[in-house]
Amino acid sequence: TLVVTIVDLNDFPPSFPPPWSPDHPELSISVMEEQPIGSVVASFVATDPDSNIASYSIEPENRYFSIDKLSGVVTIKDRVDYEQVQELRFAVVVRDTGIPQLSAAALVTANVVNINDNDPIFSQRAYHASVQENAPQGTFVTKVEANDIDAGEFGFVFYSLIGEKNTDFNINDKGEIRVAGMANLDREVTTAITLQVVASDMGHDKSTRRSVSVPVYLTLLDDNDSPPVFSKKTYEASFVANSPLESAQSIVQVFATDADEGINAEIRYSIVAGNENGVLAVNPKTGIVYPVKKLESYRKEYRIGLEARDGNGTGPNTDSCVVLIKLIEINLDKPHFVTPSLPNATVEIPENQTQSGDVIMTVEAVDKDHGDNGLVSYYFKVGDRNVGDTDQFSIDPMTGEIRTKVVLDRELRPRYELVLVARDHGNPAPFETLRFLTVVLKDIDDNAPLFPRTKESSPYMFHIKENLNPGFHVGRVQAIDQDVNENAMVYYYIIDGNWNREFTIDKLQGIIYSNASFDREIKDMYELVVKAIRSYSEADRTVALVNVRIDDVNDNPPKFINAPYFAGLRFTAVEGDTVFTVKAEDPDEDQREGAPVAYRVEHVTLFLPGSTGGIRPIPASFNISSDGRVCATHPMAQYSQARFTIALEAKETMPPHRATRTTLKVWIYEPEQLVRVIIAQPPEEVYADQKQVVA
Repeated sequence: TLVVTIVDLNDFPPSFPPPWSPDHPELSISVMEEQPIGSVVASFVATDPDSNIASYSIEPENRYFSIDKLSGVVTIKDRVDYEQVQELRFAVVVRDTGIPQLSAAALVTANVVNINDNDPIFSQRAYHASVQENAPQGTFVTKVEANDIDAGEFGFVFYSLIGEKNTDFNINDKGEIRVAGMANLDREVTTAITLQVVASDMGHDKSTRRSVSVPVYLTLLDDNDSPPVFSKKTYEASFVANSPLESAQSIVQVFATDADEGINAEIRYSIVAGNENGVLAVNPKTGIVYPVKKLESYRKEYRIGLEARDGNGTGPNTDSCVVLIKLIEINLDKPHFVTPSLPNATVEIPENQTQSGDVIMTVEAVDKDHGDNGLVSYYFKVGDRNVGDTDQFSIDPMTGEIRTKVVLDRELRPRYELVLVARDHGNPAPFETLRFLTVVLKDIDDNAPLFPRTKESSPYMFHIKENLNPGFHVGRVQAIDQDVNENAMVYYYIIDGNWNREFTIDKLQGIIYSNASFDREIKDMYELVVKAIRSYSEADRTVALVNVRIDDVNDNPPKFINAPYFAGLRFTAVEGDTVFTVKAEDPDEDQREGAPVAYRVEHVTLFLPGSTGGIRPIPASFNISSDGRVCATHPMAQYSQARFTIALEAKETMPPHRATRTTLKVWIYEPEQLVRVIIAQPPEEVYADQKQVVA
């Protein structure tokens, strides 16, 4: 059998799908500008009838595109900007896997698609311009300019206005801003306007349209469109008739304002009516009206008309006012006090008896002038002010009656200094006269003596040493009566605590004296009640509690408690063992509060078994501590069945160092010598009655 194998020969190159052909190997794609790096823009798929596709490549290598060699997918590798390049050309080469390897190429034209990717840009960050107020419709204000670098329709720019006053202006496609119809441009209302100009490109719709804005600052220029306005339509003033002419004399000043600015607001004043005799003039700049001739008193008043004109006196706008000048007579005399007549007068009134509103006196003054110049009113002078009331007094400005406002207590304040004022109603300057008045409160007996409640007197605490002779000055109590003179007399006496008349008191001075010699150890405190006026109660401040403490003197020696003492000690006792504890006390207070008494073993007497006489061992067999504990100083075995008599001393540690003595008898025993005693009592009772049990 003959098998013939036909081996394929790679005689067909790869090919791209239509419209590509070997005779016309061109392809066309569209690429949107500004796509992100890595975006897929096309996919080229080639076929080969007798082999497979080996790879795709862009030849030569392209700046903007790359191709996946296996899939033929083309992606962006650099920014594509329509405004920089509108068309890109490159070749895609495909190779097969046959032998020999064949290839084909597609000449690709990439058309860049324009998008709206740029904002308009103004030529300035802000614009400044000015426009005359009240400018007519169509008045040119300023021009703005913005450009958009996008190509085509996306690069066309149109303008619009936004902002609070945008309806007062229009803007055209050239960026020219003009005054709109019905515009209300009033500098006196608004001196400056800020507009926002919006530049928008020609995006297909609002979602793709791009806009920016810029401020336009407009200053309104003044137009002389506001008249002067006087602060009042009528000015009134007073002037003294027949006054001598003085260079700086003025009667009244008129004042007008103009809402314009610059020369348009410069006002000049002039008299236009009522000045037939030329007696008055006005300063054209300041508006001060002043006399140029004497104003005679036969005329009660002058009425003149004034005009204010803007534009430095040449403008078209004016305002007018009336000035009314009333002539007054000169105030020549000061008021003169009739009551009180003295420059420093005094009035006495009883305390507490003058109720609120009572008249204490009526002051009177006269003035020789006539009319208002001679009319007098009355006041108090407080600081630099004239007042009708103080805290305590009031004065009627017309009648001069001085009244109390509160009940006056001499113990709170005994006198009041008032400055009286008599003031006339003269014009242009009133006169006043002052008079000093002292209000003195007379005392009445309205206060009881009171003992002060202080730390030192609640209660009083006096000290007296014991054993002194009678007549010793113990202390002094003192009550205070807020009254004066005979109303303040205070009498003292002891009403309680003086049972055995141990004390006496000086009824006028409140000095307490001892009337006996005291023994502190018998009684150390006396509590007295001293009365300054009437009945006693704990809350009665006319009563004082007096404590008299008897101060201790060192007049007693220490005393041993429950002496003499007896004790037993085992013969096995050694050095330091406690034999017995004694206690001595000093009844004197200073000894109790100071250092304790000092204990001492004076001597020790030893009595041996069977002997009748004693011996004193050297050194002593016992000592005593500062707290009264008696201890052995060496072992007691050698003294079995003997006894000791210990002489003890308790001595004051403070002068005069009095001392007292007692004995402690100690038996040295052995255990077989003990006798058991049974007592049918609780242990605490036995210990309490130990001395009686031993006896």
